[in-house]
Amino acid sequence: MKFWHSVDMLPEYSEGNFNGHRWGATVKRSPDRKRIWLSAQGLSGSDIVSFNPYGLDDGRNALESCGTSSEKVVAFVLGREVTI
Repeated sequence: MKFWHSVDMLPEYSEGNFNGHRWGATVKRSPDRKRIWLSAQGLSGSDIVSFNPYGLDDGRNALESCGTSSEKVVAFVLGREVTI
């Protein structure tokens, strides 16, 4: 569950390093914090990571990636090094 804990800790905006490149990431949360929208872009190119993790009514979590593989989403959230 380290992934979901890391998602909960994402700031509204951050910059950092992922796979040797600089990235900027923006996070928006619904008022009930059950839905999150993350959009991140490589600052030196056109690579993106976009996904919507959300909490289900039964307490489980789900991940909807938006044109980004689930594997890349998990790698980004767990592997990026935040600098600001």
